[in-house]
Amino acid sequence: MCSKGKYLFSILAPVSLGELIDKITILEIKQIHMTVFLLFLGTPETL
Repeated sequence: MCSKGKYLFSILAPVSLGELIDKITILEIKQIHMTVFLLFLGTPETL
C-alpha cells in the first residue's frame, strides 16, 4: 500500500453522510455552472 493511502485512513472527522452528500451535490452544481460559463461566454481572459 502506498503511504498516501495510509494517511487517508487515519483522518477522522465528524461528518454525517447527509453533509457529505450535500457537499458533493454543491460541487457538482458549481461544476455545471462553470462548464456552461466556459462554453458560452469563453474564458475570463477573453471577456
